[in-house]
Amino acid sequence: MPSKLTRSDIYDIDPKSGALIIGANRLDDYAAKFLKKYCEKALTTPMPLPVDDMLRDADLTVKTASLSKNLDIFGCCMLLDGYVRIYDADKGDYVPTFYPAGTLLFDPDSEWVYGEGSKRNTLIHEMIHWDKDQTYFKILERKNRKAKEELYPIMCRQSRRNFEPPSGKRTKQNEVEWLEWQAHRLAPRVLMPKAMFIKKAEEFLSEQLEGCDALVDKLADFFQVSRTSAKIRLIEVEIEGRLMEMSDYTDVFGEFKRKEHIALTIEDAFELLSQNVVLEEWVKTNHMVFADGYFVVADKKYVSFKNGEPHLTRSAKTNLAACTLNICEQHIVSYKLVEKDYQGYACLYHASGVDQRMLSFHPTYQAGFKSFLENVEWNEKMGKRPSEFSKVKDSDIYDAVADSIFTDYDEYQKKFIQMLRDPFTTLCQALWYWFDSHGLRYPDSFHAATKLHKNYHTDIKNNTKNDMGKDMLMAICVGCKFDLRMTQRVLEKQKIILDEFQEPDKTYLAILDRFPGIDILNFNELLKRRNIAELGSKQNSKRAETASKKRNSGKVGI
Repeated sequence: MPSKLTRSDIYDIDPKSGALIIGANRLDDYAAKFLKKYCEKALTTPMPLPVDDMLRDADLTVKTASLSKNLDIFGCCMLLDGYVRIYDADKGDYVPTFYPAGTLLFDPDSEWVYGEGSKRNTLIHEMIHWDKDQTYFKILERKNRKAKEELYPIMCRQSRRNFEPPSGKRTKQNEVEWLEWQAHRLAPRVLMPKAMFIKKAEEFLSEQLEGCDALVDKLADFFQVSRTSAKIRLIEVEIEGRLMEMSDYTDVFGEFKRKEHIALTIEDAFELLSQNVVLEEWVKTNHMVFADGYFVVADKKYVSFKNGEPHLTRSAKTNLAACTLNICEQHIVSYKLVEKDYQGYACLYHASGVDQRMLSFHPTYQAGFKSFLENVEWNEKMGKRPSEFSKVKDSDIYDAVADSIFTDYDEYQKKFIQMLRDPFTTLCQALWYWFDSHGLRYPDSFHAATKLHKNYHTDIKNNTKNDMGKDMLMAICVGCKFDLRMTQRVLEKQKIILDEFQEPDKTYLAILDRFPGIDILNFNELLKRRNIAELGSKQNSKRAETASKKRNSGKVGI
C-alpha cells in the first residue's frame, strides 16, 4: 500500500498567487528539471556547471554592486524593473539605484571574503528565482498597481540560509520567504545534481583517501562549491553514514554539532569583535551593545539599565534569536584543511587541558535575527507605503534607536548634565555632585571604582583639581559607569575630544560604545590585550607591591 503523501511530497503551482509549492522531498526533482532546461549534460556526466554560459543562454545580465555594509546580502535578481538600495561607501549610506528586469546583482566583496564557491552558489540561486518566480511577481505587480505601490526584489541573505518559514501562514511575507527558502535549498542541488554527485563521490571513495577531509576537498574542488556545501550534500544523499568510521569524521563534520547562542565573557566578546570585520559591521550596522553575555540590539524592548549596567529584558531573554547575535561553540577541530572551512568566520580558540573549545560567528548562524532596517525594507518590498524612517539615513535611524536608551535620564543625570553645561560650575563641583549621589563619597570606594589615588578624591571634593587630563577623566568616567555620550560630555567640559582614528582613543571609543557599564578592571583587561596603558594611577601597582613586601617582612620570624 503506497504511503500517504505529506507536504514534503508536494510539487505544484498555487493557482491564486502563481507561486511554486515544492516540498523537501521534491527539491531534487526541480533541480533535474532546471538542468534539463539549461544544462542537460550535467544530468548524465559529473561536471562543474558552466554557470557563466548558462546565465548568457538565459539572457541574464550580471552586474556587481555593494548590497550590504555587513556582507549579509550576496545577491538579488530583478524579476521586474525596479530599484535596489546600493551601499555607497563614500557616502556611508544606501542609494536607490534602478535596474531592468533580467539583471542579476552580485556583491563582489562576498567572493573576496567567502570564495569562488559562494559566488557560483549565489548566481545559480538568483537564476533559480528567475526561472521559477517570475509568474508570482507579475501577478503581485498587477495587484499592487491598483494600489499604486511598488515591489522590492528578494535579497539573497546569508542569515536566511538556514531559516525555515512557518507553514500554513497565508501572507505575502510568508509566501516570499518560502520562495527564498526554495532557492537556498535548490542552488546546491543544481550545482551538485544528486545522481552525478553520488557517482563522483563513489569514484573518490574508491581511491586511497586520507579521510573525510580529503573527500570533501576533492568534491568541493571538482564541483567548484564551498566545502560546507559539499559536506551538506554528502549528508543529503546519505553518504555521510559511510564516513563515520573515518578517523577525522568527528572533526570534519563537527560544525554541524555546535551549541548555539553561547553567552560570552567580555574578554571573548572583545577578541571576536576585534579580529573580524564582518562581525564588527554586524554589530555596528545593527547598533548593538554587549549585555549579559550577548551582543543585543540597542532598543528599550531588549535592553534596560540598572546602576549604569545594561541587562537583557525579559523579552530579549525569551527570544534571543530575534535580537542577539548567535555565537556558537564546538569542540576544537583539528584537520589538514580546517582553515578552508572557516574562511570568513570569526573564531576564538580556548584550550585548557581536555576542555578544548572554539567560539565562532558566521552570518549563516543568524537565521532568526531581524535588524530594524530589514523591517523597513520589508514594508517597501511588500508594497506598503514608506514609513517616515525610510526617508532618513540609516545612521540617523540607528542613532535615534540608541539615543532612546542612553538618553532616558533620571533626575540625577539631568542635573549632572546641566552642571557640565553651566560655565559657572567647575568640573570638580559637577563630579562631586555625582560622587555624592552614587556611592563614591569616600576615598576607598573612589579608588576601587577608578584605580586612581585616594588623594585625587579629596582634591575633587575640595574643588582643587580642575586641571584633570584625558587619562584621569577616562578612569573616572569608567569608574562612574558613564556611557559613551556621558563620557564625551565630561571630556568636553575640559575641551577634550577623543580621536576615533588614533590610539588609545580609538579603543576607548570602541569599548564604551559596545560595552556600556563595563567596570575598570574589565576595561583595563581589554586595554592590556591591545597593549595600551591601563587607566588609573601608574604608581598603584608599585605601591601595592611595596606595601605587601613591608607587611610580609614584618611577619618574618613570628
